[in-house]
Amino acid sequence: ALITTWFLWPWKPGPVSGLAIGFVTHPVLWFLFMTAQWIAAGGRDEYKEILVQCGVVSAFSLILAGWFTVTAGALLGYWHARPKKQN
Repeated sequence: ALITTWFLWPWKPGPVSGLAIGFVTHPVLWFLFMTAQWIAAGGRDEYKEILVQCGVVSAFSLILAGWFTVTAGALLGYWHARPKKQN
């Protein structure tokens, strides 16, 4: 989430940016996790297989947990972009 936030949040704070961050986070984090596992295993499998597995796991991750992370990202984006009250 932090990596995708660095790329999206500074330019367009708001619910759409938060929604995009919540959506993009799943594939990015699964890619990083599976790449780390591939490196730890000594790179025995072909990297193309890792990319296919990452896509499948990301899709299931979005189905199972995406409803929460995408909604939470949109709400946090709205909260971040709302006008601040002056004292």
